[in-house]
Amino acid sequence: MPKTHDYGLSRGGKTHGGGNRNNNNRNYGYNNSSNGKRGYGGSKKNAGNGKAHAAPTGTPTAPYNFVKLNDVVVSAQFSEKLNAGEEQQVYKEFLTGEKAKYSGYFEIQVENITPFFINNGKDKFFSDGVNYLIPGSSLRGAIKNYFKILTNGTMRTGDDGDVTDKYLYYRTFASPFKPLSEAYKKEMTAKDPERNIDVPSSQPGFLVRQGKNYFICPATFKRIKDEREATRTVSTIEWNNTTVDVFTGTMNRKKHYYQFTGAQWSVRLEIPEKILLSYYADKNGNKTNPEFRLFDEFGNINKNLWKAGDSKAKILEGAARYDFVVPCFYVADDNIVRHFGSGPLYRIPYKKSIGEHIPAKVNSAAVDFTAAMFGNKDSWGSRVFFENLYLKDDKKESFENKDRAIPLLGANPTSFQNYLETQNNKAMHWNSDSNIRGYKLYWHKTCDWRKSKTDKNQNANVTKEIAPLKPGHIFLGRIRFEKLSAVELGALAQVLSLGDDGKSAYKLGMGKSIGLGSVHLKAEMHLQNDAYYTSLFSEAGFDSGMEKADKQQYINLFQTYMQKMLTSASFKLYKERMEELAMIMDEGHLKETEWAKKTAYMNINEPNDKDLANYRIPLPCIKDVVKKP
Repeated sequence: MPKTHDYGLSRGGKTHGGGNRNNNNRNYGYNNSSNGKRGYGGSKKNAGNGKAHAAPTGTPTAPYNFVKLNDVVVSAQFSEKLNAGEEQQVYKEFLTGEKAKYSGYFEIQVENITPFFINNGKDKFFSDGVNYLIPGSSLRGAIKNYFKILTNGTMRTGDDGDVTDKYLYYRTFASPFKPLSEAYKKEMTAKDPERNIDVPSSQPGFLVRQGKNYFICPATFKRIKDEREATRTVSTIEWNNTTVDVFTGTMNRKKHYYQFTGAQWSVRLEIPEKILLSYYADKNGNKTNPEFRLFDEFGNINKNLWKAGDSKAKILEGAARYDFVVPCFYVADDNIVRHFGSGPLYRIPYKKSIGEHIPAKVNSAAVDFTAAMFGNKDSWGSRVFFENLYLKDDKKESFENKDRAIPLLGANPTSFQNYLETQNNKAMHWNSDSNIRGYKLYWHKTCDWRKSKTDKNQNANVTKEIAPLKPGHIFLGRIRFEKLSAVELGALAQVLSLGDDGKSAYKLGMGKSIGLGSVHLKAEMHLQNDAYYTSLFSEAGFDSGMEKADKQQYINLFQTYMQKMLTSASFKLYKERMEELAMIMDEGHLKETEWAKKTAYMNINEPNDKDLANYRIPLPCIKDVVKKP
């Protein structure tokens, strides 16, 4: 597939204001592969020959998987009394009500069973300057995620949400996954009836800024053949007297550039804020030539890209009102820009955002157990407090030798075959009605975290030198709690007891995908007794007012509450989800010799792995991965 360098402009749509979608007088140089000629980005070898590529064999692998999404949210015990504007009052009444509330702490012991690394921001193990430690915030984040799963919590979008909501982008003609290539073709091309070929349907224009608002002013352009384009390795924009020449950089067999003229500076098509924000968030579209990004890494306009107020360029006469001007291609409906890009064919957003794939019953404003106990915006604070956990033995030999780690990859939701539920065992993309799979967790596995010496990629942005803690070391600390109900205490005790079965371990810290961060967690509960406020000393000395308590009775109360709050169908799903959670937390996989291969990132340099990705073969669910021989 030929590659269009995205020099800061990306996204697409239909013509504006009743313009001619077919653009019959424009020769873009793209042919429909159905007529035997080379099509949109098809390779020379396979284009137009009618031969189907053999489907890949096997199944995809990944170091992560998903615990199913809950169908409903189990609300906090006082949620049915909540009314708009009265949240704080209802919350106070709950805390001071007749039913008993419990305060105390869990004595926490964390032991790493694989190499372990908590980053201090400078690629060193976290410390306070004297002691190595696990910050309370790191433990809080990890436990909160497990807690959401255990309590059938909300999965919200928004500033304080669990999921960053955004529109993802794609660009493909040649994908063997037909639903995607057909969606792009439908959105970005139209039939030229005179030549009976598909041509790009995007329109030329100039993206402009006036104050804090952005618009596109329509224009016209010509496609000009020029041998210079074949030698250019980067995208450039050349401003002339009455024209603007746009060179989109090196492409396979491409020897032309685009010349913009006829700017209509008085016609302004609105660009919605969400389109600009989504464009900035689309980091994939800015990788080839980052110097041509519309925004810099701080979210500011990239001033190196723009050309405005140049009195020598007559084409800019009439553009003095604008702060910045840049040529682009775009698609608009009813004078509203849907997306824009650098060339006639560019990356476009899916029509649905990530958040639109979370069911409304789950992506809701309901006050769940997490909001009730861990804090709810400005309404009330947390009643659970995570203290730092300090390493018992911080000798130098406790750490492995410093080395460069395997590149740590971030979430890649563009791989929708992994992140969205399947339909009839087929992958669904982000324009579909499928829901997200659920909560992402990492498998426990044993593998060498060190980067291969034969891998010449030394990009410091994706590989870091670290010295993880060797397995078998212990951190100690506390998790305090105040005024929890018996059921809430049971929920907290449950999530801190998932490893009490002797089979399950948690994931914590950096490098979860490469085998780091598998830990045992033990929690011993202590509750305030009647002497907490009345006695300073006891026969044994200072009276802390705390005594060890049995967790199980409170866990039983929480489990009974969950069953009471869920319908039989929802409770059946809940039990299935708990089974999946136990499977992905199972530390027994560390002893399986082939497990690391079954849970590795796929290697796109391997032909079959590449085909599995290109054909969008769905990632197996947790149970299928475990059952796979």
